[in-house]
Amino acid sequence: EHPVDYYCTASAVAPADLMDDLFRNLIKELEAKLEQIDIAIKKGRAASRKEIAEYCWKTGRVTRRMVKPESSKERGIFWHECKGILKDVLAIERFSPGVFFDECVHSHVLEQDVSNM
Repeated sequence: EHPVDYYCTASAVAPADLMDDLFRNLIKELEAKLEQIDIAIKKGRAASRKEIAEYCWKTGRVTRRMVKPESSKERGIFWHECKGILKDVLAIERFSPGVFFDECVHSHVLEQDVSNM
């Protein structure tokens, strides 16, 4: 036994390792959401405006909640990058992860736009 083994704690994990976990978990979550929309596209099922808006908002909400940008500088930078992608479907200045507003989703967004995001 080595005494140093007893000092390995969660706080000793490098920030890069924590970000890697975040990336992996976020990718897993977003792939599952993407599969939902791709199945609807393949079935030729047209979603209503409300369904698309809620789907886009929920995608933004889950991304924001998983990233937790207020918890570190690295996460804040990553959230800024995520917003750069989400802006294709969300009006970021109107987006609130706590409350759904139809207006936070661009009116021109269709299923294929979400799938391509």
